Amino acid sequence: MGVIVEALVAHGGDAEASPLAIVAYLSSAVLDQSHTIIIGSSFLVAATANILTQAGAVTALILHLGRLVLQRRSLMVTSWLSGLVLFFDDYANCLVIGNSFAPIYDRCRVSREKLAYIVDSTAAPIASISVISTWIGYELDLISKALQNLSISDSAFSIFLQSIPYRFYSIFTLAFVAFIAFSGMDFGPMKRAELRAARQPKVKVLPEESLPNQKLTWLATTAIALMVLVTLCTLIIDGYSRTFEFTRQTSLPQIISAADPLRAMLAGSGSAFGVTIILSLKIHALSCRSVIRAARSGFRSVLGALVVLYLAWTLGHALEGAGTSNYLSSLLETEVPAWILPSLSFLLAAGISLSTGSSFGTMGILIPIILPLSVPLQPEMGDFIFFASTASVLAGASLGDHMSPISDTTVLSAAGSGTSVVSHTHTQLPYALSVGGIALLAGYLPAGLGISPLDFDPIGS
Repeated sequence: MGVIVEALVAHGGDAEASPLAIVAYLSSAVLDQSHTIIIGSSFLVAATANILTQAGAVTALILHLGRLVLQRRSLMVTSWLSGLVLFFDDYANCLVIGNSFAPIYDRCRVSREKLAYIVDSTAAPIASISVISTWIGYELDLISKALQNLSISDSAFSIFLQSIPYRFYSIFTLAFVAFIAFSGMDFGPMKRAELRAARQPKVKVLPEESLPNQKLTWLATTAIALMVLVTLCTLIIDGYSRTFEFTRQTSLPQIISAADPLRAMLAGSGSAFGVTIILSLKIHALSCRSVIRAARSGFRSVLGALVVLYLAWTLGHALEGAGTSNYLSSLLETEVPAWILPSLSFLLAAGISLSTGSSFGTMGILIPIILPLSVPLQPEMGDFIFFASTASVLAGASLGDHMSPISDTTVLSAAGSGTSVVSHTHTQLPYALSVGGIALLAGYLPAGLGISPLDFDPIGS
């Protein structure tokens, strides 16, 4: 509906020209090379994760750790750490961690709602700030396109790296989950869910078929490590080849920022996908037919989300055709104080993501608007407004995602953990709102005033 309305606006309500414009917007999104790489990488990561899951490899890896877990606190900490390990994809994180840890949570009488919260509130925040994930390609693509007509010399990857310290909601959420896991403290509906779970009969042993298998554990470890190492090595090699003026003073972040992260991500996911298939067949974890079926199922699991991505990209082209970003920039340039923009962007992103259930769609809508708006608002003291505003959109999208009952990760976390979407949303909402309030008051408001809450020094000093 957004694309249709924007096409009508861009062509003055012309009912004949608007359908042609919609086709043009769709074609631009489909034929874009960077979009193709993002889609291909997402498919490969999803297929690899599903093959490992169907083979029982990731379950074996986590259960290998889980059998060492005997107490509630150590169980929650282990599941939080496992979520950090699976940083490369939030969908895989939600499904794999949830399904693998569910029987261990029952054994230790910890609620499935707590598992869903830990999974959901670790998956998207870690994937959104990781330099190796299915999120970074989409984020870099949006930033790169928004930079095309701006007087910014930094690359999209450099801006991504410099915005990470301003991802207050993502950083504070990961810390808050760790605090809940270590302390065992709860409040609101989550506390009632924990009291209910504590009254359940304790399961003394895991099912015999859930015993960890060393070969499968090795398979999961190899696949995940290979994906990370190949992606990182490709980034360094590609960045080095593009850094023609390489000197001893050139830092590793500078080399990596010069690389093409999309191609590196494709190389890493492709290597992991190929090796996972070969090793799964070699150790007889799956038959050839089962591997094909698992890969196909993995493709289907992300197909709906990737359709949303294409529509978000199409909407971005439609917004550009209608001149939305230029209009809002000119409208708000004299009316929005620079110091309020990070906070305003954060709240706006959270509201859109909450109502639509799509963090990717939210980023696709706001990044082309907020980035051009933040450039003329930069004061002479530094460019922190630009980085803080960029980060606030990306972080606010995650906050709305956590609060929305129609979000993909909310649904997947509840399904993987074996609890209802309503129960998961009900128990997670107070935690998300609490961290969101802290991020706003202790993060984006001070950042807009030129104060860094992370080091308590003036930004840019």
